[in-house]
Amino acid sequence: MESLKWSVSIMTKSYQFNWQKHIPDFLQEGAVFDRFDEIDSRCGLASPVKMCTADRREGGEKLLECSLINSISVPSVSIMTKSYQFNWQKHIPDFLQEGAVFDRFDEDPFVFEPSCHFKVDEFGFFLTWKSDGKEGQLLECSLINSIRPGVVPKDPKILASLEASGKSEADLDGRIICVCSGTDLVNLSFMYMVTDSTDTAKVSVTTVTRLTHPYQK
Repeated sequence: MESLKWSVSIMTKSYQFNWQKHIPDFLQEGAVFDRFDEIDSRCGLASPVKMCTADRREGGEKLLECSLINSISVPSVSIMTKSYQFNWQKHIPDFLQEGAVFDRFDEDPFVFEPSCHFKVDEFGFFLTWKSDGKEGQLLECSLINSIRPGVVPKDPKILASLEASGKSEADLDGRIICVCSGTDLVNLSFMYMVTDSTDTAKVSVTTVTRLTHPYQK
């Protein structure tokens, strides 16, 4: 009999299930927020910002069921508002943009062009040159594998051509630049430029190296 009384008391016990969460008054009454959508760069579709409050601006009131909200977080304002300037353009000395006059020669096959007008475009994409009586030529800087100081040539034909343009063998040390280029590491071509001074040669080597190898400071 006692067990029966005990079970009845359990059955008749009142249980209050409180399912309602406390909602701050300012959200119940309504709050004014600025709203924006971000673009998902992976698929190019809009990713709507998930909101619990009604949007009463253009188009009338909009509604989002709270059970559909996966997460709500506060992003870092410093990341959202930080402006990043990507400076890809390298500085190119004025004398290379305006053009500098160098003698040019190839060893194999032998080619000699005196007083070539060499230029690098303002964006550093192309190296161009032209000599009197010949068509201009162009070399894409991305095809340049290396540019380095060259040695004084030993070929008598090259030395004779340089002497004819007013450059003796004793004056060539430190003034020659070797440009190695090609679409791969097998099919390479070598072009030599003779600058007017050793300082010009150093600046030219440094500048073109930065254009062809951007990771170098």
